[in-house]
Amino acid sequence: MKNIALLLLLTLLSLGELSATDPQRTFYSYKKSDLNALTNLQSKETLSAQELKKWDLFAQNVIDKLGLGYDHRTLFFTYLYAAQRDAVFLSYEANECFVGSFDPISAKIFLLFFPNEPLPKNLKKDAYSEKLALIIGQKYAARYESERNLPATQWQLWGIVSQELKIDPPPPPSSPIWKKELQSVIDAQDKISAKEKEAIHFWSHKGEDSSLGDWRIITNDYLFELLEPLPKMTLVRSLVTMAIIDSIIVTKQAKKAYENKRPYQESDQVRLLTNPQDTSSYPSTHATIATAVADILSTFFPEDTKRWEEFAVTGSLSRIWAGVHYPIDKRAGEKIGCQIGEQLLESLNN
Repeated sequence: MKNIALLLLLTLLSLGELSATDPQRTFYSYKKSDLNALTNLQSKETLSAQELKKWDLFAQNVIDKLGLGYDHRTLFFTYLYAAQRDAVFLSYEANECFVGSFDPISAKIFLLFFPNEPLPKNLKKDAYSEKLALIIGQKYAARYESERNLPATQWQLWGIVSQELKIDPPPPPSSPIWKKELQSVIDAQDKISAKEKEAIHFWSHKGEDSSLGDWRIITNDYLFELLEPLPKMTLVRSLVTMAIIDSIIVTKQAKKAYENKRPYQESDQVRLLTNPQDTSSYPSTHATIATAVADILSTFFPEDTKRWEEFAVTGSLSRIWAGVHYPIDKRAGEKIGCQIGEQLLESLNN
């Protein structure tokens, strides 16, 4: 059961209304002096969804050109979306309207990750938007500087407390459970359908289209189609990318601790129907991400809960069908993802 403060926030976001007494909306906390610095400045620009789309497309094109991997790509978009979220709510707090442009703060985040890449042409600039970007940007720059050269297992978590996560260890290698688990994968592949093969391709990020099976893009397509109010749009985008990146960090840590071989590595009877994997099997990152994101989307858009749950189940099962996960990996990932989703939603009240 979601608490009253969160339910109030969801209602206000749906109406496009905000109040100073709402639960936490910006990712970082800002001082009264930050607000005062903004109230003394003006801008003729208005924060808009079109600017969000523009930066999504521009950044994705650069990322594709550079061949950035999924983990680092997700980290970038987590920074970008969190900073854009802060811009919306901080600007509203200062002016009670969405004054300014996303261009300066988006440019600052972009240059943190891609200092040698040119920025888009004809960026909007004014004293207010530049000040807004300076206030927000310095917090994200400090965070990025502390982790820019670290492996994903050592990245900072965004919305969860790792000490509060409960991750059950897998059975020992000698356990008879693994024989049953392996047989489950073999049986699943023996009766695999054409529809299930399509699901493997969609959720595997396999091929030239890196957008396939990306929960960030699925969420964006949904939000932009519905034309959700800007506060709700930026908050959901931010929470979803945080759920994805926290899932990546936590499962990479667990995989390092539990070095289980994948089904296709254990038996010639299992076919590899997706990309080869260079990490251990337990737990499933796909299942963790899917469960965490589905929890968040179902909270903000309960009318489409069935849709999110079906996506999550299919995405998780596709990894078993592909021969890269056991059912126990999926169950462990779902358990972790549930905790991540709950903690991220709870963070809005802290």
